[in-house]
Amino acid sequence: MQKSNRFPEVAELLKVCWLDIFGKMSTSMLSPNTNYAAYLVYKLTEEAYGFDHLPPTVSLGTTEGGEVCRQTVFWGQPVMEPNQQDHIVPPQQQQHTSPPSQRKDGWLEFKLGEYFNEEGKDYELRIRLLEGHSRQWKRGLIVEGIEIRPTTELVKFMLLLALSDIDDT
Repeated sequence: MQKSNRFPEVAELLKVCWLDIFGKMSTSMLSPNTNYAAYLVYKLTEEAYGFDHLPPTVSLGTTEGGEVCRQTVFWGQPVMEPNQQDHIVPPQQQQHTSPPSQRKDGWLEFKLGEYFNEEGKDYELRIRLLEGHSRQWKRGLIVEGIEIRPTTELVKFMLLLALSDIDDT
């Protein structure tokens, strides 16, 4: 097991040909009427291999509402540096929709999807990353975890709505 800045232990993938990362939580733990994004926080070791073939598929949804988001993601290069998200265009042949970005703490992350948590709803939020179709052997993935945090886009939108209400009075 490896260590991270936030956790005493993290998971390291030693050698598999089928990768399935799954997490779930109660939406009652999240603030109501808030949009959230889920991110996989990870590193690839120098000895990592098997992540450059078929990109994994991620899905995010609830037990009651079904799947909210599904996309493919890309493990490796190109990596976007912080505050450089608009400067790198990943290769077209990869067919992914969420490239990784470098975090300030040294870990990589990519967005798994977004979820809007409605007020008064208590569902089970489920997040899954799956790559098992290629049967390609993989090694060297270190997973710190899945991070769920509010998105700034909704906060900005709500602030604009609040400001427009002030202008109308």
